[in-house]
Amino acid sequence: MNFRRIVVIPLVCFLIVYSRAYAYADPNPRTDVLEKAMLQELNPVIKSSLQKIYNEKYPQFNCERIISINEHFTLKKNRSRTLPVDAIHGAQYFEITVELCKPDGERVQLLLKNDSPDGSYAMKDHKIITAP
Repeated sequence: MNFRRIVVIPLVCFLIVYSRAYAYADPNPRTDVLEKAMLQELNPVIKSSLQKIYNEKYPQFNCERIISINEHFTLKKNRSRTLPVDAIHGAQYFEITVELCKPDGERVQLLLKNDSPDGSYAMKDHKIITAP
């Protein structure tokens, strides 16, 4: 009984914890690469948005990540007729929420939309989360 308590129970606990950590690991590293590529494309919009928010010429940030991507359609079908919605450049647009960390610990969430006539992304809203 002592051997079971001393060796087997901690070994089983270790295996359970290790298997959970492995289960939460990203099974598809391609998503990380896609997120980095998208953030690289959004980098000019992110910098200009932070310049507007903080009135800084060279904004500093790190730990950027995409929180959500929402797809919206500019036309909705309502029974037999089609109703226009708020975007004007095509059939669909996207809302991307990006979270950034400032060097002082403050976090910023940017809502970026591409519902303009040329389809480029622009900041529509932001939320500042102060450091604890």
